[in-house]
Amino acid sequence: MSQITQLLKQHRRNLHIYPETAWTEFQTTWYIYQQLMALPFKLRLGKEILNEAFVLNRDEEEVKSSTKRALNNGVPKEFIHILDEFTGVMATFETHKSGPTFVLRFDIDALPIQETEDAQHLPNLLGFRSRHDNCMHACGHDFHTAIGLVLARWISEQRAKLRGKIILLFQPAEEGSRGARAVSASGLLDEADYFAAAHVGMMARTGEVVIDPYGFLCGTKFNVDFKGRAAHCASEPEAGKNALAAACSAFMLLQGISRNSKGASRINVGKLSGGRGRNIIPDQAYMEIDLRGETTEVNDYLVKRTQEILKGTAQSLDVQLSIEDLGTVYDIKNDPELVEYLKEVASQCPLVKAVTTHSDFGGSEDASIIIKRIQQLFGKIHARSQPPCFAQLGGIQSYDRVWKIWNQQFFQIHLLSSLSFIGWLCLRVAAMNLCSTLRTEGRSCRLTRLSVYSEKAAVSASASRPLKNTMYLGLSPLHFLMA
Repeated sequence: MSQITQLLKQHRRNLHIYPETAWTEFQTTWYIYQQLMALPFKLRLGKEILNEAFVLNRDEEEVKSSTKRALNNGVPKEFIHILDEFTGVMATFETHKSGPTFVLRFDIDALPIQETEDAQHLPNLLGFRSRHDNCMHACGHDFHTAIGLVLARWISEQRAKLRGKIILLFQPAEEGSRGARAVSASGLLDEADYFAAAHVGMMARTGEVVIDPYGFLCGTKFNVDFKGRAAHCASEPEAGKNALAAACSAFMLLQGISRNSKGASRINVGKLSGGRGRNIIPDQAYMEIDLRGETTEVNDYLVKRTQEILKGTAQSLDVQLSIEDLGTVYDIKNDPELVEYLKEVASQCPLVKAVTTHSDFGGSEDASIIIKRIQQLFGKIHARSQPPCFAQLGGIQSYDRVWKIWNQQFFQIHLLSSLSFIGWLCLRVAAMNLCSTLRTEGRSCRLTRLSVYSEKAAVSASASRPLKNTMYLGLSPLHFLMA
């Protein structure tokens, strides 16, 4: 336990120092590669794991500057060349024994947030504060990556006991729901029998495990450009076509989209800009829109009405319109059998104080894109689709402290036991599946009985239902993240 804790802390702090936003994770990819290259995995890098046609909202200038920064920080030029301007790692372990294919996903990108300079902030005290301006691992993806690296080492050490195939996906660009789409479209994960993803969060209290959260929102994001005609506002205002007026009109009308009786909805214009100067008719305006619905049907309704409003305002003010669709994420519904299994796993850990059944997640996750594709493929093979499972591990004392903790106190709570629990549970969930003595029948491998051994990390199993499961394991919380 202590060894896992120390290794998690080491990786987490190393990754925290050099955060990188979506599609720019060159130094992070190099770090992952260095940790995996000596282990018995086949490694795919950068463009090898993506379908480039599905890469959305990628800033080429930001990519170039990040590449240069990585080179200055010691990443070899040859490695940058191998990546071919894309990031991420897919590590595949072949046991050469019959068994299912397991895919575990770990997101690796950071957020454009400036880390606090507060002297009492733990990374400042211990010297692992972000060295990149306006960039921070404020969503815990450094911890996700650390878990994946520790799990890779465990797989290597236990390889004689394993069956089937294990794929560890270190995915770029989770923020903005972009990376999973490009990875999923590559087809490299289509063979998955098990898919699992994880996220540290803040939906439960310290020592609490919430099994079967609900409320995963579907979501669609748009970048919108209005193009008009510039003119002097005094000498020839009639010659202008006001793009900003169209954007502002659209903004107000979007707020009036009615709620839907079939489920909750969210509409937000997070960015609105335009114009060149006070005496010039604005010839350009830009909007960033975030839509979310409780179900696919509700989200589709929001998308349809939003597009109608955007097109209508552009036409009414005689400006050109360009809508960039950044893709859609989906809802996640948990598999009851996996819920029961995960409850049994969590109850084996002495550090768990409470196992709770439900919690409203109230957010979106781009892992749903991969889950949806795997479920659809499974349905074609087995005439049904297997839902996933999601759980959360608690770690905040009260909800009113969340946003204060988020930046200023993000890493200041010393809960070594809690950190050990996260490592224990995540690794054990994977280990209990990976160490299975499974009776396989091609793709229709079935599972009937689960005997969980907390210290030996083993599972005995025999046939009852198809093993085409997807699981989303949510690891909460802020306080668990670093000691």
